[in-house]
Amino acid sequence: MEFTISEEWKERVVYREQGASFTFDCAWGVKPHTVFVPSAAYWPQATPAWMHDRRDEIIGRLRAHLGARYVIEEFEKSDTGRRQWVTVLAARHSDGSVPGEWIAVLMDPDETATPPRLLDARTAQSVLR
Repeated sequence: MEFTISEEWKERVVYREQGASFTFDCAWGVKPHTVFVPSAAYWPQATPAWMHDRRDEIIGRLRAHLGARYVIEEFEKSDTGRRQWVTVLAARHSDGSVPGEWIAVLMDPDETATPPRLLDARTAQSVLR
């Protein structure tokens, strides 16, 4: 079965085969880089059905492709549930103060499940508190 593995911006490794893909989160600000994979117990919940019985095969392919440049670290399902990522965009004055107009973007952790929501300043402030 043909497959590809690519390191893509920003901090992710994408595994593809036969028109399907799965994105593994990474940490590139450390040496060696880290790629996070679901633990054996969490794998069936965190991956699509076509990957369920193939964990060892896919992780073996990751290890062969990424070599010593990456460490593979397992993670368990978070006890806190799904988290939203928040990106705040604002202009700064030369004195460091932020004017009243800014925007926060809330995104789903896998960045593909739902499109980002753009919030006005009042709503974003209430979310960030």
